[in-house]
Amino acid sequence: MALRATAPGTSTVGMINIAKEIKWDELQPGDFVGVLGDGTGEDKGHVTLFWAWVDKNTKKKYKSLECKGTDYGCLASEREVKWKKGAKVAKPYRYIRVK
Repeated sequence: MALRATAPGTSTVGMINIAKEIKWDELQPGDFVGVLGDGTGEDKGHVTLFWAWVDKNTKKKYKSLECKGTDYGCLASEREVKWKKGAKVAKPYRYIRVK
């Protein structure tokens, strides 16, 4: 919903089609970080919304909003940059349909 993808939304496999990869230091609130594209179906991918840097000087951790399923809902959390989901490393992205 945050990315205005057509309902019911898109999976991490298709999300690569509505995003462009950016550099870590370009992240702004509303951008997202994730493991996207081919091979990320089922539970092999994940996405977090970037909120802010934990420490703007080091940029090693960021504050995120992420949904963790119906058992947990959507929560604020902190993540290390370049976290992994399996063998894949998370990358930063910007939604391409920003107006």
